[in-house]
Amino acid sequence: MSNNVWNTMEVMVKGIFLGGSLGAIVGWTDIIPLPKALGLGMLCGCLASLTLRDRLDSRRKKNDNQDEQ
Repeated sequence: MSNNVWNTMEVMVKGIFLGGSLGAIVGWTDIIPLPKALGLGMLCGCLASLTLRDRLDSRRKKNDNQDEQ
C-alpha cells in the first residue's frame, strides 16, 4: 500500500512540473497572465497525470485477468 501511494505522488509531481512548464511558456507569450497560466497548467498537468495513471492501471489489470484465463 505504501509503495502505491509513493508511485501516485511521483506521477502527480511529474504532472505538476510538466503542466507548470507548459503554463509558463503560455504565460511568457502573453496569451494569458503568467500566474494564471502557471496555476492552470499545474492543475491540468496533475489531473492529466492521474487520469493517465488510472487508465494504464485499468488496462494492466484487464490484461492480467485475460492472461489468467
